[in-house]
Amino acid sequence: MQSPSVRSAGSLIDVWAGLSIGLPAVAALLGQPEEAVADALEVLVDAQLLQSPAPDRYRFHDLLRAYAADRALVEESAEVRDEAVRRILTWYLHTVAAMARIVSPHRDQVSLGEPEPGCLPLSFSTVEQALDWCEAERTNLVAATQQAARLGLHEIAWKLPVAALSFFNRRTYWEEWLVTHWVALDSARYAGDRRGEAWALNNIGMAFARQRREEGVGYFQQALAIRREIGDRQGEAQAANNVAYASLLLRHFDEALDWLYLALDIQREVGHRYGEGVALNNLGEAFLELGRLDEAVDWLGQALVVYREIGARPAEGDTLSNLGKANADLGRITDALHYLHQAEETHRAVGDRYGEAVDLKYLGEVHRLASRTSEAAQTWTRALAIFEMLGNEEQAREVGDLLRRFATAP
Repeated sequence: MQSPSVRSAGSLIDVWAGLSIGLPAVAALLGQPEEAVADALEVLVDAQLLQSPAPDRYRFHDLLRAYAADRALVEESAEVRDEAVRRILTWYLHTVAAMARIVSPHRDQVSLGEPEPGCLPLSFSTVEQALDWCEAERTNLVAATQQAARLGLHEIAWKLPVAALSFFNRRTYWEEWLVTHWVALDSARYAGDRRGEAWALNNIGMAFARQRREEGVGYFQQALAIRREIGDRQGEAQAANNVAYASLLLRHFDEALDWLYLALDIQREVGHRYGEGVALNNLGEAFLELGRLDEAVDWLGQALVVYREIGARPAEGDTLSNLGKANADLGRITDALHYLHQAEETHRAVGDRYGEAVDLKYLGEVHRLASRTSEAAQTWTRALAIFEMLGNEEQAREVGDLLRRFATAP
C-alpha cells in the first residue's frame, strides 16, 4: 500500500476550510486509506507542522496555516485541489446523512447516490455515537456548508444542513441551524432545486417556531406553496403540520386546528404513518391548550399508538410529555407522574436534552401540586442545569423563577 507523501498531506490539508480535521476526513481528502494517511500525519506532528489536540485529530499552527496554503497553490494543481475539496465535502455529506438515518429514522431523508470510490463515510451504531460525532464536528459542519456554497457545490451546500437538522434540533443549536440553512436556501435557489428550497424554508421555519418567533409561520407558508406547486402531497402535509405547530406555539389555536385536520387527512391519504402521528400529537396539543382535556387525551393516545407501532421513540417521548400535562390538568396526579417519568426516560435515552429538561420542568410542577416539596425542588434544579447547559436563556429564566418563588413561599 502506497502512503501519501508528507508533502502532499501537509499541503492538501489546508484546502479544507475547517479549523480542525479528523483522521477519517483527512483520508477522504487525500483519497487514501486511513492507515496509510496516519503515518504521514504523525511525521508532520513530530515536525511540529501539525498539532494533534486529541487522538486522530489535527490542526495547523496558526502561522503555518497560511504558509501551507501558499505551498498548496505552488505544489498542487487546481484540479488536484478541487478534487480533494470535493472528496472531503462529499464525505461530510454522506457521514451527516448516516447520522440522520440513525438519529431520526422516521423523518424524510435527503436523497443521495452511492459515494464515489474511495469515499468511505462513517457509520454509527447508536444515537449517542452519532450525536457525539456531530458535537465534535459542530463548527466543521458550518465550515463545510459555507465552503461548498463558495465553490459552487450547491447540491452539497443545501443537502448537508438539511441532513444535519436532526443534530441541530436535538441539541437546540439555533445559531448553527440558521447560519447553515440560510446558505442552504441560497444554494437550493441557485441550483433551481424547488424541493430543496422548500426543505430549507421549512427548516428555517422550525428554528423560528421553536423559539416562538412569528417569522416561523411565513417560512412554513412559503414551503407549503412550493410543495403544492410541485405536487408533493406528503411535503404539503408536513408543511401544513408545521404551520399548525407554529400557530400552537403562538397560541393561535383555532387556526392551528384547521391546518391540523388538513394535514391529518393528507397524511392518511398518502399512508405516511409518522406524519399521521405528528398530526395526531399536534391535535392533542391544540386541544390541551384549549382546555378540552378529554379530547386532548384521546388524540394523544392515538398518536402514542402510531409512534409505538413504528418505533418512533423521540416522537413517542413528546407525546408522553403531553399526556403527562393533560393528566395533570385533569387532576390525575398519579397518571401524570407516570407519563412524565416515561417521557423523561425516553428523551434521555434518545439524547434529546431539551425534551428531557422540559419533562423535568413539568414533573417539578406535578410534584408541587402533590405537595412533594423536596422532589419539586430537586427536579427543577435538574431542569435548570440542562437549560443552562443548552444556552436556552428563556427556559432557564422560567425555571429559575419557579425555584425562587418556591423557596420564598410561606
